[in-house]
Amino acid sequence: MDWVIFWLIIVNVMSQSSFSLMAPFYPSMAKDEKGVGSAVVGVLMASLSVSFVITSCIIGMVISKIGRRLVLYSGIFIGVGSMVGFGFMIWINNTVLFIILSFTLRLLTGVASAMICVAAYAMVSIKYPENVQSKIALLEAANGAGLFIGPIFGGLVYQYTHFCVPFFAFSGLFLVCVPFMMKSLGPELDRDDNTHNDAPKVGYFKLLKNKRVLFAGINQFWNMIVFCSGQPIFGPRLQDKYYFSAFAVGAMFAVPCIAYIIGGPVLLPLITKKFEPRTTKIVGFFILAICCFIIGPSKILGFPDTSIAMMSIGLVILGLGAAFTIIPIIPEMLDAVEGQFLDSRSEVSDKFSGIFNMAGGFGQICGPSTAGLLNDKVGFNMTFDIIALLLLAHVLIYMIVCDGFRSVGRSMKATCMRCRKSPGDVRSSTSTGRKLLEETTDEDEESITKNEESYDAGANASYASTDASFQNNDNAYAINTD
Repeated sequence: MDWVIFWLIIVNVMSQSSFSLMAPFYPSMAKDEKGVGSAVVGVLMASLSVSFVITSCIIGMVISKIGRRLVLYSGIFIGVGSMVGFGFMIWINNTVLFIILSFTLRLLTGVASAMICVAAYAMVSIKYPENVQSKIALLEAANGAGLFIGPIFGGLVYQYTHFCVPFFAFSGLFLVCVPFMMKSLGPELDRDDNTHNDAPKVGYFKLLKNKRVLFAGINQFWNMIVFCSGQPIFGPRLQDKYYFSAFAVGAMFAVPCIAYIIGGPVLLPLITKKFEPRTTKIVGFFILAICCFIIGPSKILGFPDTSIAMMSIGLVILGLGAAFTIIPIIPEMLDAVEGQFLDSRSEVSDKFSGIFNMAGGFGQICGPSTAGLLNDKVGFNMTFDIIALLLLAHVLIYMIVCDGFRSVGRSMKATCMRCRKSPGDVRSSTSTGRKLLEETTDEDEESITKNEESYDAGANASYASTDASFQNNDNAYAINTD
């Protein structure tokens, strides 16, 4: 058994659970018992992401120097300390002091989460360079599992015990895992692959000049906007409108995470092999926009105002759509700079992990705080209508700037070619479909034919086009910027 990926999965599950377990009961407690408004609760929930973004930026620059394992373990202990602190918040009766301490602990939780996430993703990129996309998918599934387990665990334990028990119990479980992690995560995960000490440093801005890297980060920003917008408003909505218990609220929070965990592995071959990453993400963002209209349910589209069935369907679609938009991001960043920075491979991997988490952190900041403000001004339904419209605007900009229209056209043409093939030509059909994604000239058609023959002979397929080039290495594409 590969214990490295096993424990990295576990630590991601625990990390995501640690800051999501309060979602079913903390906003309502802060509002009803401590007199904190919805907007303040939204900013409070989002404050985690402020420290998450700053810490991700800093850790991405220094992690190779101080050691990835040290960063990981430090994040775990800081996270445990912040959870224990939250357990004592029920006894703080002064509203101002409650808000100050809540912000402090939430910021510490963000620091811990950033340290864990950056270290884990960097370790995967270093440990599994030839199979990074499938491993990233596993970590993303782990994140989804954590977001599912946290609210379920927190809501269930809170309902039958006391406010402090979910925090104390989960802290103990987290600490129990540490000795086993330390035994399995070896020193090779701290290695630095920079082959020359005088190699030029690779900064964030240098990497972000690459259009694909920049928009991969923007895509992650919007992913987190959609995922985190419901944190401050969804629980009170379910309790006030539908009279849900804390456990039932936690179960509803878990629905998109369950859909992501189940749907992600099923959709992975489609996401990684059948279409260009641009097409995959375009489809995914359209799905996310549709799910926001359904979750509201949409006032603009005239959906029933209080349909719990529609909200549940929307949450399922949210989890499935996220698989299309999240899984390709870090592999696409790595492919975008394929053949570059050969003397700084580990540093580039660390930086991409930082960019991925920083972009997600910005989304986690804007999502809950904006949703809280919008909910107070225009109501729950219109809040999700606005998010859906913004997502559609983002997709349109992405398609224009990143040549998404031609990408979708090539993917559709490749799919049609695969459908015309007989069942006995499945392997040839798959090879042809991939190459048709970049077919623009007669010369390319000749190259495709030759590559099909070499594929059937057992060789790897390769091809070139005037617009972009794909290099199939296990489950990854390399796409040059236009």
